[in-house]
Amino acid sequence: MTICWEHPEDKIEGWRGLNSAGMGHFRTNKLPSYIREGLQNSMDAKSNSSGSEPVKVSINLIDVSVDSIPNVDQLRENIRSALEFHQSEMKDEENIDSSAYLRPIKVYQKSLDLLSKKTIPVLQITDSNTTGMNWGNKKSHFFTYMKAEDHTSKGDEEGGSHGVGKMAPFVVSQLRTIFASSVYEIDGGFQQATMGKTLLSSLKDEDNVQRVPIGFWGDNQGYCPVHSNTLKESDWIYKSTSSSLSQDDVGTIISSLGFDSSENPSWDYEIASSILMNYFSAIFNNKLEVTVGKGIYLHAN
Repeated sequence: MTICWEHPEDKIEGWRGLNSAGMGHFRTNKLPSYIREGLQNSMDAKSNSSGSEPVKVSINLIDVSVDSIPNVDQLRENIRSALEFHQSEMKDEENIDSSAYLRPIKVYQKSLDLLSKKTIPVLQITDSNTTGMNWGNKKSHFFTYMKAEDHTSKGDEEGGSHGVGKMAPFVVSQLRTIFASSVYEIDGGFQQATMGKTLLSSLKDEDNVQRVPIGFWGDNQGYCPVHSNTLKESDWIYKSTSSSLSQDDVGTIISSLGFDSSENPSWDYEIASSILMNYFSAIFNNKLEVTVGKGIYLHAN
């Protein structure tokens, strides 16, 4: 077992660019989409053991040390490799559309610039009074959220975009990179699953082996999450840093790396407005409480 960032080998040696249809679904309305999908996931995961207590969600923008991003050198090198592969594959094409060529270059150069700084902004959404997302077979919620494409484990009665909504956290990440961490109950005890995911374009590694655009941070044997929380300098990626997990730790945190606060200077008010537009009834009926940033608290009382 090796804990690292790794993109699975692309044995068909195809070509995939940055134009993700899933991300495109949310690109024109980033923050409202991000918060709508995030809160829907939390509402759908309400814990029966919480009784009449509302689902509680907090949305925060934090600055973290770039060096605290797990295996950041590998992430940086993978982004650089995707940039170089894009340039090498596109440079000889005739009648190339300039935006198709230049957009990925700008995205990757911006990502590398962010990773050259001392700190990076991270937008986080955390819930409690939920079941968390369990890791297990291909029907488990954590597996579906992190590894399934165009598929959802939700039933017809549940809300959200059913397989597309999981892309929303990537849209607010300039690095197109997230970490997900969830504490859940299993066999009378509690376990935590933590995993990173990045969406680039096709790339080649140092051995000239072509790799797929989707990369994962975690156990590279099967591309699985880690179940420990021992990276003290990276404690912001974990739902809980406790050495003895309990019911109080159950829930999920999603971290989107490289949030553009200059594009969204009033991010907290924009998010709060979107919440009231989409979830006023849930808040009014004491089914949902939301804290946004340091000064906005949306609740029934």
